[in-house]
Amino acid sequence: MPVILAIDTSTRWAGVGLTGVGEPIELVWHSEQNHGAELMDRVLQVLGGRDASVADIDCIAVAIGPGGFSALRVGLATAKGLVAPTGKPIIGISTFDLEAMSHWPPPDPLVAVIDAGSAGLAWARYAVPDVDGQLPADRRAENGLCRPEELVETVPVDARFCGERAAELGKLVGEARILSTGPPTRRPQNLALLAGRRLADGDLDDPMTLQPEYARPPSISKSKK
Repeated sequence: MPVILAIDTSTRWAGVGLTGVGEPIELVWHSEQNHGAELMDRVLQVLGGRDASVADIDCIAVAIGPGGFSALRVGLATAKGLVAPTGKPIIGISTFDLEAMSHWPPPDPLVAVIDAGSAGLAWARYAVPDVDGQLPADRRAENGLCRPEELVETVPVDARFCGERAAELGKLVGEARILSTGPPTRRPQNLALLAGRRLADGDLDDPMTLQPEYARPPSISKSKK
């Protein structure tokens, strides 16, 4: 089994995990916009928890969004920095897919929702698997960005909802259709699992071109000069 380090800094709920060295280990924490100062300490903590080092890592899995602009960049920059000296594989996984994986396979259409700030919700809809072994990326049907009220009018009437912002949709669709009761809603172990499947297939990303995926373009102030 390959040793996979998983890094997820998509939102203020961040996580790191390690699989392939003894029992899987993971840490999930709430970061108040301080991922850069906290991430490497957590990485070293999970490595130390299994008496492993950076040299033991065979692959790094990193969540690439949607999510917070700065938060995603911290996670991706850290992942790239760790593989740069060794050339070990890096695999980027959609945060939508990671949210969906917590409830996979779903019995009904599944909608993963992530906070998009003033724009409302970033969302992705997943169809029910039609063959064994399909993963979220195989069944992602569409994605978008809209207000909560618009979302519930867009997706199938039997769809269920998951993700950090899913709980607030209960008042619109009924609590029975809400699968996530509150954060944390993502697990680093699932990130490592999704990356492990791609690693086995030889489906790797180029660290030079791998970029975060944003629900909307980041807001960057123009120079006043």
